[in-house]
Formats: sequence, structure tokens, C-alpha cells
Amino acid sequence: MMRVDVVIPTWNGRHLLPFCLEALTRQQEVDLQILLVDNGSTDGTVAWLRRRHARIRCLSLPANQGFAAAVNAGVAACSSDFVLVLNNDAALAPLYVSTLSIFLAATPAAAAVQGRILQHVDPTRIDSLGICFDPLLRAFQSGFDEPDPGPGPPRQVFGVTACAALYRRSALTQVADPGTPPAIFDPRFFAYYEDVDLSLRLRAAGWETWLQPATSCQHVGSATGGDGSMGKAFLLGRNYLLYAARHLGGPGLLRLAPGLLGRSLWRLLTWPIHPRRDTALWAGELAALPRLPRALRLGRRSRRPHAPGAATPPPA
Repeated sequence: MMRVDVVIPTWNGRHLLPFCLEALTRQQEVDLQILLVDNGSTDGTVAWLRRRHARIRCLSLPANQGFAAAVNAGVAACSSDFVLVLNNDAALAPLYVSTLSIFLAATPAAAAVQGRILQHVDPTRIDSLGICFDPLLRAFQSGFDEPDPGPGPPRQVFGVTACAALYRRSALTQVADPGTPPAIFDPRFFAYYEDVDLSLRLRAAGWETWLQPATSCQHVGSATGGDGSMGKAFLLGRNYLLYAARHLGGPGLLRLAPGLLGRSLWRLLTWPIHPRRDTALWAGELAALPRLPRALRLGRRSRRPHAPGAATPPPA
């Protein structure tokens, strides 16, 4: 039976954990080693876990260091060849982990794979079929809010969402930035776009990222960051520019400038409709400016990935 480490970062998410953990207890045909990384919660998460799930390991961080840093700490504390990064507001179908593990074991060029991620509020609709991009290199969840197409053959995608993605440890080790622990996800992102950045680093290093539609999970979505919150808008505005700078470099960022300026002007015209959100986005973009030189240095050898091809045939 294949062994898989599961890393679940959480912050004040005790109310979500039964939804997530009960689904994990129903996983079949796989040996799961579950590690909850608590980001300094103040809602009694750690005490609840010790009382209700004593067999689940818990790594307690002293303060909220963000999703990226929590995952990095969790991966460093595990040892299996495959690591599932799982949001605390996601519930997996019973064969989710085993299906992805079989695929990853049979596809040596694959660094990561995800299943169909469905909306918890309406499981007949898609939350994510992988990561895709618009002409400004903004990342989106492929298939979002479209009807669930159901199971199908595996296919390559630009990237996988860390909501419920299975990663190959050797690939993560290869592309991690130096640090203690190694920066698999860039901890400076705190949250949002960190999985996009990682996916592009994996593809730039020659790895593949895949969707395996044979299995699925349900995702509440933004249960921790808050859908539409100002904090989330700030992080999205800041991190978008940081990852774009890293992966496009200075010339590429300059090519985006007209589109970015046009988007900002449109936001100014429509500001009365979403004043708080748009102000937070601008604040995030301004906060990114002093960090751009480092992002450019990190990404000197990074390039925007080509469209997914068929370098590795999916397993039968």
C-alpha cells in the first residue's frame, strides 16, 4: 500500500476540520500520514485536534505565518515520496488520494496532479480543473462555475491548485528556493498565487503538471481568507505582480505594462462600484513595487511555460 503524507495548513479553522478530516478517514487503498500545521490559531484548534484526533500529528507555529510558510514547514516535517497539500475546507472522494498516487507513480515526468475540484455549495459545478492564464498572465481556475463534465482521461494543465494537489517530493526539492525550511512555496507571498508560482517553477524546470479527472473533491472556497475580503484583494494585487516579475523578467513585465495600465484605468472608472476592493488591489500593487527587484533576480532564468503538450502519455 502506497504511503502519502498529507499536509493541512489551518488558521482558526476548527469549524472546518470535521468536514476535511472525516473525508480523509474514508480514504481507501492508501496509507495516509496526516500532519496538521496550525498557524497560531486562537480558536482552540490544537486542543480540539488532540481531543478528537489524537493520532493525527500537529505542528504548531507560534503565529500566523501564512499558507505558504505553513506548507513549507509541514513538508519539511514529512518524509514520503508523495505529499498531498490539502486545504482545510476541502473534502476528498474516498479514492482521491489513491487515484492520484497511482497516476503520479506511473508518470515519472509529472511533478504534481490534481483531481476535479467541485464547489461544495453546488457539487454539480466546477471549482477548478487546474490553473490557466489570461493575456496579462493573471491566473484563473480552469472551468470555474461550469457544469461538472465528470470523469475523463488525464491531461496536462498549466498548473495545479494547492487546494488538493499531490506533489512529488523530489520535484519540490529541485525547485525550492534556499531557506530553512526550503521555500517550496514562496513564503513572501503569505497566501494566494503561491501555487501558481510553484507550478511555473516546476514547468520551467522541465516537469509536467496534470489533471486526473477520474476522481474529485469538494471545496468550500475562501473559508479562511474570506471571499471578497480586503486582505485577500491586497494579497492578490501584490502577489500577481511579484510572480509575473519573476517568471516574465523585466522585458516581459514591460510588455505587460500597457495592459496593466489599461486595467488600472478601467478600475478607476468603475471604482464607485467596488471602492474597498479596488483600493485594496491598488494598495497591494504599490506594496509589490519595492519587492520587484528581488523577484526579477530570482526569475532571471524563468520563462513563461509553453502550452501543455504530450511529452508523457497518460497511464492506461
